[in-house]
Amino acid sequence: TTLRLFSGTQIDHETGKGKLSPEAPLRGGKKSKHGKTSTTTYHVTFVVDADFGTPGAVSVRNGNRADRFFLRHVRLELAEDRSIHFECNSWVYPYKKTAADRLFFVNTVRAEAIRLCLFDTLPCPW
Repeated sequence: TTLRLFSGTQIDHETGKGKLSPEAPLRGGKKSKHGKTSTTTYHVTFVVDADFGTPGAVSVRNGNRADRFFLRHVRLELAEDRSIHFECNSWVYPYKKTAADRLFFVNTVRAEAIRLCLFDTLPCPW
């Protein structure tokens, strides 16, 4: 399973879409149990250029698993004790079944999310 970031503030002038980070794989799954619910927390390290801008969306590809998984949220920890939260609460199906990555937008003003939809080839969720 890999993730990619879309910039919400900087455009890739070659594609006309938000700048896109390289793929970053999940690492170091840590399991915990809450009653009957089991949760696994992973770490992902993104390497982006200094002019990448502020992430506005995260793309998730379930490429290595044969089954779906439920993604609660993605939290990016940034410099200066800042963080960005993507509330997902959605199933991510294997890429081989859907031929599409799942795209989640930052929890922010709706106008910014609409602008981000225009940068991607996936249909907007509204």
